[in-house]
Amino acid sequence: MLSIGFSNWSPHSHVDPEPYIEAGYWGEHHKFTAGVAHADFRNEAILGYARDFNDTWRVQVDFQSGSWNSSTIGFVWSITDDIQINPVISMSLTTVRTKCSVMFPLLTHFTSGAAGNNAAQFVPETSR
Repeated sequence: MLSIGFSNWSPHSHVDPEPYIEAGYWGEHHKFTAGVAHADFRNEAILGYARDFNDTWRVQVDFQSGSWNSSTIGFVWSITDDIQINPVISMSLTTVRTKCSVMFPLLTHFTSGAAGNNAAQFVPETSR
């Protein structure tokens, strides 16, 4: 698995988007990820783990280093192969914030005949 993108950006936020790159091992039940995010003129490590119980339910935890040291824990409910609900609790070293986000990602197959074991990228959310 390889994911490249931007996080923590909105056209109304007046801050630069934070680019990240993350790679990982995506096994049948266990998923491990590691990567780097660029935030506030510094690079921060990203680590994650997910455990699939079946095709419908997953639990996952993530960590992002830096001055906020944010961690998230949550679960994924895969309603269909293309729609998932992903509520999370986000915590930092300085404060505890409860943040529940609901995501409906559109998942795309890059190869024909790909299996239906789709998973959305789970990146820690930080507030700066």
